[in-house]
Amino acid sequence: MRIHLAVENLAHAEEDSLSAPADLLVLSPNPEWDAEDEIAGVLSVDAPVPADPEEAERIFKQSTIKLPDALDWTELVAYARKMVSGAVALPDHVDEYDFFSVEVPITAILPGNQRLERLRLDLEFRIDGARTDKAVAFDLFPTSQTDVHEIMSGEAKIDISEGLRYLLLATPAAVLANAAKCLQLNISIPFKWTTETATVQSSNRMANPTMWYVRDEAIQHGFSPSVVIRAPKQGKLTVHASLSGDLRQRGLLGKMVKAQFALFEPRTYEIG
Repeated sequence: MRIHLAVENLAHAEEDSLSAPADLLVLSPNPEWDAEDEIAGVLSVDAPVPADPEEAERIFKQSTIKLPDALDWTELVAYARKMVSGAVALPDHVDEYDFFSVEVPITAILPGNQRLERLRLDLEFRIDGARTDKAVAFDLFPTSQTDVHEIMSGEAKIDISEGLRYLLLATPAAVLANAAKCLQLNISIPFKWTTETATVQSSNRMANPTMWYVRDEAIQHGFSPSVVIRAPKQGKLTVHASLSGDLRQRGLLGKMVKAQFALFEPRTYEIG
């Protein structure tokens, strides 16, 4: 896979794009991701630092991350009528819309010293070359998922009798203080400190464009989301896919470096 570093000379990159392969990646810093890393790095001794262009080029050349050359799709209404005998429960407006089931398998092949920290896929649906709200994600998978991690748990013990004793010592009722200490009024309150991590974030149904933002460990081996597109029967449906991500690798001096990338331009797929 060719890697092009569009860092210092974007004009030169645009000239090269005329002959660039479809899976061309560019070094593309993302301020929002940097902000996430900065917040996470407050409690970390191993916060990542941006790779310089030469180091990013070496990282990219060792990995393969790409969109498919073509999309596998199925028109669901026609498939259901063909494969299912008897009555078929069909979506509303089947006379106006087609419903295409589409899978978008993303290839990720990484060496052992690299990790794909995050991945984002954006899909935009167009009819006859124009974006329209008539073509939407009728359904999608996976949807947003959150992991809950337990940081600490236990019991908080409160000795009420000891607190009452000190209160009585400061009043004319000091004679009762020792009696209060004998009451042994203890309360145990269980507690649990947890944190939530969004491993997958996705847009909602009936949206155009639709997107997935993934930070799950499983993306080390690729990512294959699926979407059911509802599109008007009149007109040509195309899907425009944009891909971006964040590769990590341990540097020569032991420092974790990050190389954020994006697809140089969206891939376009014809459906139907």
